[in-house]
Amino acid sequence: MGLDHRQQMVVDYPVNTPVCISACAGAGKTTVLIERILHLIDQGFRDYQILALTFTKKAGTEIKTRLASKGGMKAKKVIAGTFHSLALSYLKRASEFVPNPVPYTFDAILSERDKHNIVISLLNEYGYELDPSKLLQFISWQRNSLLMPGDKLDYSLCERDKQEEVTAMYAAYHNKINELKKIDFDDMLVRFYFMLRQNPDFLKRVQLRHRYVLVDEFQDTCVAQHEILKLLASHGRLFAVGDSRQCSYSWRAARPDILLNFKDNWQKSEMLSLDTNYRSAGPIVELADFFIQQGLINYPGRTLAFHKEGLPVSFKAYNDEIAEAKGVVKEVDRLIKSGTDPKDICILFRTNGQSISFENELAISKIPFYSPRTNF
Repeated sequence: MGLDHRQQMVVDYPVNTPVCISACAGAGKTTVLIERILHLIDQGFRDYQILALTFTKKAGTEIKTRLASKGGMKAKKVIAGTFHSLALSYLKRASEFVPNPVPYTFDAILSERDKHNIVISLLNEYGYELDPSKLLQFISWQRNSLLMPGDKLDYSLCERDKQEEVTAMYAAYHNKINELKKIDFDDMLVRFYFMLRQNPDFLKRVQLRHRYVLVDEFQDTCVAQHEILKLLASHGRLFAVGDSRQCSYSWRAARPDILLNFKDNWQKSEMLSLDTNYRSAGPIVELADFFIQQGLINYPGRTLAFHKEGLPVSFKAYNDEIAEAKGVVKEVDRLIKSGTDPKDICILFRTNGQSISFENELAISKIPFYSPRTNF
């Protein structure tokens, strides 16, 4: 199936205008991104001048694979990877670009366990009784928001009576990893941002290297990533694709409002939409769109189903997870007794922890099941 009229218009949009595509689920976001890259090459951009930024290593690999399949050798040198991998690649070679770089050990990034151990040690040293995991989440939130020790911090994840202690611990953690000459995952973005901002010659060199920048899953952008992007693509050659209704990294300070406010953040920019879902049946799309419209945020566009027909969808709300599990298992039991093969029934949930209540109810009802968590 080729591109529809709207998708083709997006792919062919003028290359010197910053453009953000707000695309619903199933609208072919990645397909449009791939076609845009191939269109850029046809317009005269060299493959190695094109940078496609993603939020997971898997997504970057998929882009490379699909480019190789569709574009062959002409797209071989397109750079596709995460913000963090791009940042780390430049940090490791800092001595090539900036005078007197700090000699950090970029080959040994602090693991989650390393960070946890550092925080435990500091808590013992200061005598504070804070949850290490929550403290690390607070620190990560500040860094992804480009809020450094000494800045006015964001305490939205912190209890009021703990603000003084977490502020002190953030500064202590920052000083400790500097002392160790180590960086953590969030530090990659922070240090790359300041490296770009404080070294104009280096920034110009990077901009000349990456003459066109594309971003997939733009709704998952945090402040640090967006500020890096504003430096990298200050030349205006930017193509961002995302869906603010599908933000996956809000726990890591992702800001879907960055997508929603694109025209305010980028001069002479354009916001386009892809509203047709090619993946799901009509009843599913209609119900999902109904729930989205009930929210407090006015999302751009509506979601329309390409496949109009489909089995009806029922919706039930329960007071708690136990009642939900009982209700779902009762329906499973009804389906089996009416002749449905148990192998044709699937219960989907968002996190592994939610499976426990369903497993318990299925066991009570003596309904055999398979769960990746229990292999039962």
